[in-house]
Amino acid sequence: MDAVSSAYDCSFKRNQRGISAPHASENRTNLLKLAIGIIPGIIGISTPRPRTSSTKRAIGAYLIADQLTIVGLGETVAVNLGINSNVILWAGLVIVALITSLVVVTVGNIPFIGLVVPNIVSRIMGDKLRAGLPAVALLGAALVLLCDVIGRVIVFPFEIPVATVFGVLGTVLFLGLLMRQPAR
Repeated sequence: MDAVSSAYDCSFKRNQRGISAPHASENRTNLLKLAIGIIPGIIGISTPRPRTSSTKRAIGAYLIADQLTIVGLGETVAVNLGINSNVILWAGLVIVALITSLVVVTVGNIPFIGLVVPNIVSRIMGDKLRAGLPAVALLGAALVLLCDVIGRVIVFPFEIPVATVFGVLGTVLFLGLLMRQPAR
């Protein structure tokens, strides 16, 4: 029996005046069950769940990273190297869509992070996807942490959301990437 239905399932007993009322100990127990069942959802507390599915998908993306790099060179190069480009493209698309949906559901929408961070890493490290994935993850986490600290410090008693701070910082970084001359 769940907490909500058990809260309303009280046995009534007659008191000294003959009035039918729920027994006090049962009432407290049922009210406690109701509070434990409903209140955490109202105030936004959720039970932690293991994130094994996102870990598996990240490992899957890392395993096909070299094949995705080869497919990025063109279909003729991929076919000549014996890679089925359609299968790799669809696998990569599904993995990226699932990881993105898990991140957005867990963290929320943070603008420019998927656009700025990989481009900064590819400017520094080149187009080696397998070597760049850990760097993208670390730089993305570092920039989100930096924006979180800035959002907490800039107007101290209050907080500015990470998405707002990263939106401003991401705009500046993205425009800097666009205006900068490519390395020769």
